[in-house]
Amino acid sequence: MKVCVIEDEETVRASILSKIKELPIPLEVYDAGYGRLAFESIQIIKPDMVLLDIEMPEMSGLEILVQMKRIRPLTQFVILTGHGKFEYAQKALQLGAMDYLLKPVDRVQLKRLTEKAQQMMNQSLLGELEIHKRRLQQLGVEIEETIIRDASAWFDPSVPKTVVFDEGVMDELDPNLVFGFKVADVHVGAVVRGSEASQAIFFEGTEFTDYVHHALVRWESLHFFKESLQDTTRRIRREQGYSLTEVRNLRNQLLPIVRSGLKTAESTDSLFGMWLEHVGALTLHHLREECALLIYALDGSSITLAVQWVKGYDSWDRLRSAIEERFVQHSLLNRQPPAKLADRAINWIDELPYSELSLESVADKLRVHPVTLSRLIKEETGSSFQNMVAEKKMNQARKLLLETNKSIQEIAEETGYSDFRYFSLLFKKRFGRTPRDYRNGH
Repeated sequence: MKVCVIEDEETVRASILSKIKELPIPLEVYDAGYGRLAFESIQIIKPDMVLLDIEMPEMSGLEILVQMKRIRPLTQFVILTGHGKFEYAQKALQLGAMDYLLKPVDRVQLKRLTEKAQQMMNQSLLGELEIHKRRLQQLGVEIEETIIRDASAWFDPSVPKTVVFDEGVMDELDPNLVFGFKVADVHVGAVVRGSEASQAIFFEGTEFTDYVHHALVRWESLHFFKESLQDTTRRIRREQGYSLTEVRNLRNQLLPIVRSGLKTAESTDSLFGMWLEHVGALTLHHLREECALLIYALDGSSITLAVQWVKGYDSWDRLRSAIEERFVQHSLLNRQPPAKLADRAINWIDELPYSELSLESVADKLRVHPVTLSRLIKEETGSSFQNMVAEKKMNQARKLLLETNKSIQEIAEETGYSDFRYFSLLFKKRFGRTPRDYRNGH
């Protein structure tokens, strides 16, 4: 199950992330930041559960909740709120939030709500399986018992899955099991996370019915002709292996050259051209997989984000063009020192007006990917992009308080804060006094 934390106070967010990672539950945990960037991040990550602060700059938690419920209704939201702020939590519950947590977050309550989100996901999967069961009955396939292990993988189209028939996959120790089922009281089947040798890989749950039917027929055929599963796997690898192996060899040659920053543009371009030619001949699944692995290796981001990025393109021509552009960006990026790039980013943060200032806009100016830029800034400065922007805003606000007669509301809006109360809270946190007290004291 994928869990995201959205909270504008960095220390609070770090504490919650740490507590989630300590839970005795297998989870993928993401720091999604806050505000509009967080909203954009969770559209890519597609989490199953989001811990969401309500009062944030740029985009409030309620705005994120409303928009995400339209886009991804199965995602469960838990509202983070402080004592005395229950009106916000009640509003969020009315808008579809699953529950709320008081800050500081209690570990016992956090575990309870995480398990509750998993249970709700399992119920959604069972409901969807009932529809598939009825369709399979029409094809003469009767599904009986169902054992759910990882419902989140079922609802995540970026996780390749395959239908298999083998008693071993129901073993509790099998880490790839999504859910298992029994067919006609004879065959034991399962949906497992796919492997490169599988031909029955599917990406969407709606394709499940056809795959169960075809996989069952194929399984019975294998046993009729006494062909073992290991022999079948080896045969499939022999048939598909050459082109796939060639693509991976090219990728393995390519990445060290790009990362080293060596100015061997001609040889790099030649290798990259060969990689594109070979990858374009693969099956759709392997093509997407290889492209995602290349992007993942270049960006250093999560494989989930890379897969989602690749799946956002509906044709090979468009995906190819996008990959070529990303490859050129990374080639140029690695031919200049990271510190120099971070310095240029800081210059853009200082120069751009607040209305145009975002991680994406600065990354676009520097012709690098936002994930890459965010990582480099953190590595070189020890501060996040968002903190640097907030520092710029607070310093500008202090200057306006001391050098102009503008109202505090005007200063808040001029520095990019539409919520006056939130602006005052941040200012006090930074300078130890409210904007009004700070002005009066100087």
